Amino acid sequence: MTSPVQIQAATKVTETLSSVQLWINGVKKHSIASTTLNTSIAVTAGTHRFAVVAANTPGQKWESAVNATVK
Repeated sequence: MTSPVQIQAATKVTETLSSVQLWINGVKKHSIASTTLNTSIAVTAGTHRFAVVAANTPGQKWESAVNATVK
């Protein structure tokens, strides 16, 4: 994988969606009030943890994460 990194995710949540967030190495980098996330973000070379977090209005959260190496 090279920088910039293209991130795509889709979610289905119960209740009303509050946000879908992109976290890289524990730092929130992007947030959108939508059921889909499609963004490109510059990342330094190395191994990083990419997490997508979906949250509904009552505050429930769902997370999916992967580790990937950027060259």
